[in-house]
Amino acid sequence: MNSELYDKEYIIPKEILEYISKQLTIYPQGKGVKRAKFILKNGRITYQDMKRIKNMFDSFNINSNEKQEYELAGGNLMRGFIEQKLSQDRKGTEISRKIKGDGKQDLNQEIQLNENVVFDDNDAKKNVIAIIVNPDSQILLVKRSDKADWQPSKWSLVGGGVEKGEEPIDACYREIKEETGLVITKYSHRYIIQRTADNIEYIYVCKYDSDIDNVKLDMIENVAYGWYLPQEIKFLDHVPNLLDYINLAFKNYD
Repeated sequence: MNSELYDKEYIIPKEILEYISKQLTIYPQGKGVKRAKFILKNGRITYQDMKRIKNMFDSFNINSNEKQEYELAGGNLMRGFIEQKLSQDRKGTEISRKIKGDGKQDLNQEIQLNENVVFDDNDAKKNVIAIIVNPDSQILLVKRSDKADWQPSKWSLVGGGVEKGEEPIDACYREIKEETGLVITKYSHRYIIQRTADNIEYIYVCKYDSDIDNVKLDMIENVAYGWYLPQEIKFLDHVPNLLDYINLAFKNYD
């Protein structure tokens, strides 16, 4: 256990406390109740307690009889919150250096942004990002492999590079098909960001109205997927700028 973080306390988000409270009405007795009541009473959690709960989450088998303990500990919301906080504390410096090295900027800084402008800079590196939204306003995220060259084991949006001679929208549909197996042929909004002189990002907001379980991963580049509401994504251990993209695009989604 990291001695520098020992006894550090974290405020548990209101959404998680409300979730645990609801679970107590479902499971008023048995394994996990004592911990749930302690969490609700304190509203905080120490680093070492987070590690203990994480170990329980990691060993959880959905087909076992441990579901009660899992849900009383906060379920997927608490799991995402813990993963995020542990990652931030242990790897914060490393990630910060990585972001600076990639020339990334926050969307609040001055960048070139437009829905309709067309860039003719053939020397710039072009990337596409797909924000896929279902009828329940949930966004599709994929979890990168632990062997990925960039941001391993992080949650991200679907996307990738534009090939030579390829139109960005065609690259978007191709990446969606390759990474998820979904066939999408239209989008509702497009944004173009030029963060640096040699990098252009095309962000497409796409509606998906079919069965959300149709997602098929290759299990090489991405090893897991999930449909999340915007307010849930902040608890995940995700790649840089992901929330910026979602906040930018989701305000015009209907």
